[in-house]
Amino acid sequence: MNSVTKTVSLNKFTPEILEKMRVTAPLNKEKAAALAEEFGADFSTRSIIAKAKREGIEYVNAAPATKKPKGESKADILAAIESKLGIELSGLLKAPLADLNKLAEKVNTIMSVAE
Repeated sequence: MNSVTKTVSLNKFTPEILEKMRVTAPLNKEKAAALAEEFGADFSTRSIIAKAKREGIEYVNAAPATKKPKGESKADILAAIESKLGIELSGLLKAPLADLNKLAEKVNTIMSVAE
């Protein structure tokens, strides 16, 4: 049996495409998506990113959004309560934020009535 094998190049990244990626560097997700659209249906954003990493082309991940608490912190609320009552309540720092807010509202109500 004599069979002829045909080799097909699976590398769809031509030198021109790689050069375009290098020129566009540093790549990020948006640039990779634009290149994928420009290069055609055979290219996905993910394939552009993966190839860039394999080829040593600079790729910058988007920094995750920092989670910042909305409103006052528990320490701030507790400090306000302590200053109104004139006592130290450090044990309440571990209390749930919702409970501290309720306590602060009640203290404000009582203090405003007392004035």
